[in-house]
Amino acid sequence: MIKEDKYRHALYALHVFFVSVRYNAAMAGDKRMSHAFDCLEIIPDYILDEADKTENIRGLIKDLVDLYPACSHALEVLDQETPPVF
Repeated sequence: MIKEDKYRHALYALHVFFVSVRYNAAMAGDKRMSHAFDCLEIIPDYILDEADKTENIRGLIKDLVDLYPACSHALEVLDQETPPVF
């Protein structure tokens, strides 16, 4: 758990890393990885949005699963009624 007043800070910190890794992947010519991080960098902003962005996030996760089929479990977890246990 994270302190509630640090929630936005933590998600923004993740966003910073996603943008940096996306840039590095693009510079290395790794289009698949670059596209994956294009999707990932949006998710923290959607999580923080006051509007319901569940379907937007699901669409991004679906795009990621299309790129990385071995990660299909991520979409299954998102669709579960009960929260996952780490």
